[in-house]
Amino acid sequence: KKRKAITASLQANNTFKGVAREYIEKLEVDGMAEATRKKTNWLASLLEKDLGSRPIADIEPYEVVSALKKIEKRGNFESAKRARSFANRVFKYAIGTARAKVDPAADVGGALKSPKIVHHAAILTPEGLGGLLRDIEGNMTTHAALRSARLCPPW
Repeated sequence: KKRKAITASLQANNTFKGVAREYIEKLEVDGMAEATRKKTNWLASLLEKDLGSRPIADIEPYEVVSALKKIEKRGNFESAKRARSFANRVFKYAIGTARAKVDPAADVGGALKSPKIVHHAAILTPEGLGGLLRDIEGNMTTHAALRSARLCPPW
């Protein structure tokens, strides 16, 4: 009797959107940072149009791929990968709360294009680091800005 009551209460809110919102609320209670909360809500909004109203247990992998491909078509390859990761976490939460049996987002990562890797400039030699430190010390504006950001000790 208890099991049926618990199952009935969980099934009342079993759409992807409902489970995603519940998962985000759980993360907020667990102490999610404000910036992370905003990013997570944004990722949820990317998937809501295509998956939001569907019962979470009925979503198939091809539906997840279709939603992610729409994000990719806009040229947002990294966003598509992050949205897949978010969907994966929502489905795992749904499995843990007895609203789904499988995670259709688990094996669709291979269907996505990889984002182009961009290498950024870096100082790799001791001489280069020394030059940077001398430049910072010699430029009072930069030095003051780093001090105010507490990234540079007062000299």
